[in-house]
Amino acid sequence: MKKEIDNIKIDTSNEMVKAIFDSVRDGLIILDKTGKIIKISKSLLDIGHYPEKEIIGRGLKMMIMFHPKSLAKMLMNFLKTLSDNEIKPYEVEGKTKNGETLFAEISGAPLKKKGKIIGVVAIMRDITDRKKIEQELKEKNEELEKFKEMTIGRELKLIELKNKVKELEEKLNGNGKKEV
Repeated sequence: MKKEIDNIKIDTSNEMVKAIFDSVRDGLIILDKTGKIIKISKSLLDIGHYPEKEIIGRGLKMMIMFHPKSLAKMLMNFLKTLSDNEIKPYEVEGKTKNGETLFAEISGAPLKKKGKIIGVVAIMRDITDRKKIEQELKEKNEELEKFKEMTIGRELKLIELKNKVKELEEKLNGNGKKEV
């Protein structure tokens, strides 16, 4: 099957390319210069649980499954990529088809043919599990900090009380000697 982008034909039917495209664990997306999605890997469909018909042919700005701030980042980086810049990984947040929160890391590069930019290829890695673990670690660290503050605070109080008791004992002992 050949897709035409700005009068340049891309052959997406090549069996080897298709096999590589569909075997990559991370999600792959090919967009034309207008931001329209022309190819998406099976792994990305699996990540978001969206059917291909809801993604292919839609413009990037129509990807309302992403948080507005994430979508703005994606659009900005898409434009940077069209200016012949490779995009280093950045994080986005969205929702899967079944409503679950999804965190992803996206990177991109210009797609060229004969030296001319004809679109963008983007890689999307699901980092939802990593973000959950990071959140759990953050919560555990906060819990440990509270515990530390409590125990150190308790320890400091005990030292203070011991010093007061010692001080009172010295006063009592000192007062007793004076009376004798």
